[in-house]
Amino acid sequence: MQLDGMEPEAALEWKNKINLLKTQYDAARRKEKDDKSTAAEKKYAKDLGDSIAKGLPLIVKGLQAAISAFDKGDTVTGSAAIMDICAAAAPIIGALAGATGPEGALVGSFFSVIGQILSFFAPKQASLKDQIQSMLKELDAEEQLQGLGAVSLSNEVLDRELTANAGNLANYSQLSLLIRTPEKAEFDDWRGLSGKRIVVDRGSRADAAAHARYPECTILFVDEVARNQSNPREYVVTTLIANHQADAFFGINANNSDLRDQHAGTAIADIHQDGDQRLAILELPLLTEDDADEFETRMKALNFSIWRAKAKADHGVFKTWEVAAWLKMESKQSNPKWPEVLGVWCRTYHDIVNTNIKFNCLVDLPMVKKLVRYTHDKDGSCPLPRHRKDAIRSLLTDLLGLAMDLRSECVSFSEVVLEVLDAVTPAAQAWGWFAILGTNNGLFFTSRAVSMNWSNKSDTNYYHRMTVFAPESNHGSSGSPQPEFELKPRYHCLLLKSNGGDYPSTHSWLDHLLVRPDTLSIVDSRLIRDQPMFFDICAAQRAGSIDCWAIPGGRDGIERWSLNKAGDFQPGPGGFIRVDGSKLETVRALYPTLASPVEGDPDSGSIEPRSAWLDPAEATYSALLYAGLRASRDIYVHRLNDGYRVPSPWSDYIGIAVDRHYVWVFSHWGIACATHASIIACVLKKRTSPRWMEYSIPAAMLGRYPYFDEHHVRQEDRDGWAELGNPTTMKGLLSLSPCADGTMLASVVYRGFGSHANPWTGQWTAFDDPRIYTTHYTIDVAGQSLQIVEPWTRIDGQAYQVQKMPIPCWSLMASLREELVFK
Repeated sequence: MQLDGMEPEAALEWKNKINLLKTQYDAARRKEKDDKSTAAEKKYAKDLGDSIAKGLPLIVKGLQAAISAFDKGDTVTGSAAIMDICAAAAPIIGALAGATGPEGALVGSFFSVIGQILSFFAPKQASLKDQIQSMLKELDAEEQLQGLGAVSLSNEVLDRELTANAGNLANYSQLSLLIRTPEKAEFDDWRGLSGKRIVVDRGSRADAAAHARYPECTILFVDEVARNQSNPREYVVTTLIANHQADAFFGINANNSDLRDQHAGTAIADIHQDGDQRLAILELPLLTEDDADEFETRMKALNFSIWRAKAKADHGVFKTWEVAAWLKMESKQSNPKWPEVLGVWCRTYHDIVNTNIKFNCLVDLPMVKKLVRYTHDKDGSCPLPRHRKDAIRSLLTDLLGLAMDLRSECVSFSEVVLEVLDAVTPAAQAWGWFAILGTNNGLFFTSRAVSMNWSNKSDTNYYHRMTVFAPESNHGSSGSPQPEFELKPRYHCLLLKSNGGDYPSTHSWLDHLLVRPDTLSIVDSRLIRDQPMFFDICAAQRAGSIDCWAIPGGRDGIERWSLNKAGDFQPGPGGFIRVDGSKLETVRALYPTLASPVEGDPDSGSIEPRSAWLDPAEATYSALLYAGLRASRDIYVHRLNDGYRVPSPWSDYIGIAVDRHYVWVFSHWGIACATHASIIACVLKKRTSPRWMEYSIPAAMLGRYPYFDEHHVRQEDRDGWAELGNPTTMKGLLSLSPCADGTMLASVVYRGFGSHANPWTGQWTAFDDPRIYTTHYTIDVAGQSLQIVEPWTRIDGQAYQVQKMPIPCWSLMASLREELVFK
């Protein structure tokens, strides 16, 4: 029996049972030779001993076969081996039937050991203590989620009331477009407008009218395109419209007139009457006492409503700090629902920030200040008595103070939230979705690197290639990416499989899985292609369909097709991309967006922001496709119908990977990355080589070998990889998966050596151990530096392909962090 690695209590229990069984077996054998025993007793003892002697080896053989089969995920063979164990035990149990004395005690011990063996293969049941702890953890997390739900509802009420209040301040009489002066005639013909980018205040009357009046145009929102700007409308005019990043601002006529007067080169177009004729508060005349009465009444009601709505929301905001404290506690960070609580907390605070920012964007602060000046005693032209002007000015300054308070409160909260995000980031990075193809050609998932418990998702077949990708991000009506709020996504997984260890083979196929990262469960699985003979595959989702690219058996090009929303195979136009002169090894693709360029990248200026390289709205937009070439320095790059070659940093390499910002290339001993903008700059002939950032794998991760001097005297053992006279196809870094959360997962083969050696011939007993590692990385694009945290952390398991997806709420955390960092 192999007892190493067992819990101490379990190992002791096994030893006691085995010793008791041996003691009773020896007693039966002694009775067989005891002169005082009758002939019948001796015969029974002998038959019993012989039966045990013959049966136990068969039981051990069945046990070994069951362990081997279940380790490979072969439940059919494993179940058959368990039946063999039972069959081997049957003759012994038959021989024991009716026995008394030592033989009778042997019956109980034997049944106990057989039961213990079979229990190894039964589903493991948690102890009562563990079940209680699990229940308490779940209740603890549910309490946090319930509290955040109440906060979300409270903020929803605040958002609606602030939006309604801001609406009372908006001018509804006339709407118009503020545009660049040379384009006035084009915009006055509003029925023919198409393809224009028009900016509006979210939730305003202009927001509702713009979609109906300009259906062929792209509608953008001030709180998106001018986020964190001190004067959002000013920024829209002076930066976005002036630089042709937007084409028009759609708003009230009075405000557009003010902006036009302040900025040369702008004009007003398409002035038209809005359907609602009721004057907003700021449009009310201030000429008579009756005017003043109505103005003061409505302003007091407005300010009181804002104060009341804010007071009701304050308790909810405090609750977010309680949840933040819960998230920071290390003892809570292993709770299975911790990722969900973190995601809901980020989403809740994101909504709170947006509510305050939206109110500041909706309220026309310059117009409020203009009215304040209108009521000044010396410079104002308001004809009302001084005491009425003072009262009106006080109400207006109260409104300005409320808007300022919402902004300043948001800034103060943001500083604390940023500290919380920094504190929980390491725990969030430890979570995620890890997928590997093991050295036994099995498929395994887990969700947390620090406490690996791989879930075997294999069947009786062999898994050879894997690609995992997330559903495309949600998009707003403006077409700009929105924070991903899906906290329980279903990841796509494409798997190349066969019924044998050799690959590719004629008996292979391609499966498509949908996997839940929180439960590690496969919610859907279907056959996509039969006998495809692919060497590598990748995919990306866009517009509801899944676009796929693969390297077929000839390795002379890239085949592409798609899966529609129903998951059915559809050949793509120009379904085969031929690549001459090289054999292809790997293929990776992505759909770059306006968010793909990296801040501080010197090469980002090589690409026009609204060019077809990055803007999905452009007619010639397409995927950016990379292919790794065998025995070549170059990387193949393809877009639309054009192919290019750009140099890697080394004479050859073994694989590539891509993420939203970078293309990665790796060899057995090193890693390098470059921005997509740098690659595109090479394609556009603006660079001769990408700005690669390189890193070398530590020698201690690659292996250890004996070193001899020129006299063949062994001097020392050194870190690194050595052939050791035993050639192998596996060497050093095999698979790399950089993750969006700033971590990477890698499979690295460690080569060691045995104790027997022949230094004269160089023959050594070597062993290869494909280990799995994780680490953190940072990239300084401007400084052209790739920094990796060492030492790497080794995690359980062996794999020849690895992939990691971040914690489901990572994109939400990242977008929240960006919102809170005011510039």
